[in-house]
Amino acid sequence: MGVAAEEGAAATEMNETTIAPTRRPNHSALVEMALTLDGGEILSVGQLGSSFVILDSLANLPPCEGEITLSVDGRERRWRVALPDGASEAVARTPITAL
Repeated sequence: MGVAAEEGAAATEMNETTIAPTRRPNHSALVEMALTLDGGEILSVGQLGSSFVILDSLANLPPCEGEITLSVDGRERRWRVALPDGASEAVARTPITAL
């Protein structure tokens, strides 16, 4: 085998190794989050922590209670929370406590 043929064979082997399909499919979870206030208003949640929410659209709210809905790939979980300080358009992070 000549040098060019060897280089071609090496390149082919490298490409076959590089483009070989992976055995684990890529997956991005579909995540949806919302805060439903006791009055029925539904607010979209952009970020959720154990003690805070960041609403997609900031709002001024008095102290109140509601329900967090977290859906991951169609599996839904709900739990009651209180917003002890309410929410303010001036502050992105809104404290919550589990009820």
